[in-house]
Amino acid sequence: MATEKKINTILKEAGYNPMEGRAIIVTYAPANLSEKITRFFSNEFFVLQMCENSLVLVPFSKKS
Repeated sequence: MATEKKINTILKEAGYNPMEGRAIIVTYAPANLSEKITRFFSNEFFVLQMCENSLVLVPFSKKS
């Protein structure tokens, strides 16, 4: 699982200046119940991070 320190390190290497404590974990909203169940077991999520001059959406998986 990705940690805030790991995310900040990756963003700094990419040239962004992440703001500490300004990140949330997000996923796409499922269209129906079967997709909701499938996504529950999926390993895909995203981190929405506020940086000094931008808002960055970083893809991650639970295995990262």
